[in-house]
Amino acid sequence: MHSILPRLQNLTYNLNYSNNGVNWDTKVTAEYGAAKIQNQDNLQKTNDRVEVISVLGKKIKNSPWFYSGLFNFKTQFDSGFEVTERTEVMNGVTVKISGDARNSKFFSPAYFLAGPGILWKKNDDLKLNMAPSTAKLILVSSMFTNPNDPRNRLDNSGKYFGVESGKTMRSELGLALNGYAKVFLLPNVELENILGLYSNYLDKPKNIDIDYTANLTMRVNNLITTNYKFK
Repeated sequence: MHSILPRLQNLTYNLNYSNNGVNWDTKVTAEYGAAKIQNQDNLQKTNDRVEVISVLGKKIKNSPWFYSGLFNFKTQFDSGFEVTERTEVMNGVTVKISGDARNSKFFSPAYFLAGPGILWKKNDDLKLNMAPSTAKLILVSSMFTNPNDPRNRLDNSGKYFGVESGKTMRSELGLALNGYAKVFLLPNVELENILGLYSNYLDKPKNIDIDYTANLTMRVNNLITTNYKFK
């Protein structure tokens, strides 16, 4: 099976502000990639992500610790599809029919997190924020949760990304842990580690949501840079 990557976009913007004991770090990530796979008519997404994570902190005396506030937003640009298969009897013959069904789109799902916490920051390349009382909001389109809509993508438990049948929102309260570490492996090679953990106090707190990304960047010269992403 061969594929061509006709579209691949990656934009990352970092804002770091520090003055008079106030620290504000914001990271904006926008990624999109698609591939044309042989013998398939439609483009297949290889990467699709929109995320903003922002931490505002106030230094605790003369230390690397800060009182902090966390805000995190995450969704995707484009619709996602999954292969579906059903069985029908035609003229006495059992036939399997397969097709693509939309299972996500822009702002469905969309995740919002916000909560107070405490930040440990050694420098811009090494920091950890813990927010033990973080509210999480999941928004989805009604077409995916309406049991009377044939386009719904409810699972066996009657939920779509945790949102119950007939609803468009789910709220949670839990612990959020966000870490960032950039390691310089060689003079022109750096590894960026981004970790996000979330535990919902209200429903199965031992089931922890894990979001980890590793970016390996190799700089050939001032004009050429190679980047590898692992999730």
